[in-house]
Amino acid sequence: VFYASGHGVPAALLARVLAAAEAFFALPQPAKDAIAVERSPSRSRGYQRLGQNVTQGQNDAHEGLDLMRELPRDHRLVRAGINHGDCNQWPAAAPALRDTLDEYVAAMSGVGAAIMSAVVCWAVRASTCQCTESASARACCYTISRTGKDEQW
Repeated sequence: VFYASGHGVPAALLARVLAAAEAFFALPQPAKDAIAVERSPSRSRGYQRLGQNVTQGQNDAHEGLDLMRELPRDHRLVRAGINHGDCNQWPAAAPALRDTLDEYVAAMSGVGAAIMSAVVCWAVRASTCQCTESASARACCYTISRTGKDEQW
């Protein structure tokens, strides 16, 4: 586990994501159950009640909303059955959630690419890293710290 800072995702967007999530989880139970994970064709996208998700044989102590990147039906991952080729379920009672999360995912995709570039640079050592002027290149200069340790890459 690590934390990234200086990533350029606006604090206002992060605050909107948290507010949208809080608004969703504050909805009455029937509104959340309307998009229950059991209602998705793949049974992998939608709302999970408190304790419904199981990890290593134990019921998790959280409720969740499972969403995935939506891909066109003819995408190679959908054809291969890897992406659970159905669509996300969005709550009618929380209309801002989708737009906010779409904006957040777009911003975080750039951060993810930058972090992966930084990991590769670290793995092959900076002397052989072939970075270009892009978000990925700037990641080579980011500080990536492991939680609970003073080690930095």
